Amino acid sequence: MHEHFFTGQAAHSATVWGIDADVFAGWGQWAGAVASVLAVLVALGLAVREARLRNRERRDEERAQARTVTAVLAERSHYITWAGKVASVPRQTVVLSNHGHDAVLEVEIEAVSPKSTAIKAILDGARQLAILGPSAEENVAISFKKDDESVKMDPSYVEIAFSFTDVRGRRWRRIRNGEPQRILT
Repeated sequence: MHEHFFTGQAAHSATVWGIDADVFAGWGQWAGAVASVLAVLVALGLAVREARLRNRERRDEERAQARTVTAVLAERSHYITWAGKVASVPRQTVVLSNHGHDAVLEVEIEAVSPKSTAIKAILDGARQLAILGPSAEENVAISFKKDDESVKMDPSYVEIAFSFTDVRGRRWRRIRNGEPQRILT
């Protein structure tokens, strides 16, 4: 026992459930510190989760216009004039379409790749467009050759890669109308 300073008598320690009060208070302080650390970690976790959600929503919003620009292989009629007569000739084309409400700029067909390496794709038109207006479509004629013979391709066997810039100056790339990928320079 401890001697009390003023009286010289032994001091009686207080107890809580048979545990010295100082020890019991120390455990409470430790528990409070652990709870405080856990509260900070939970708050940080929630803040990080919220920031990730906001970033994902922002990226999704940025891609909204980019998703409206498509490129497909299709058969379109081309009109030719020969000997004073106009004839409609079906021809395969890369059809660039802007289904959105804003124009896109600097549209470029980067590659037209048949799944067979024996077949070559030859664009018969411009690879680049300065602008593709809202709700607009542009056709670029294309030929496919195998051993110098023209062949007709099934659109599902052709991969088209193209890029463009949206009205906010962001550059995008799409392959087979997949999810637009941002091009960071």
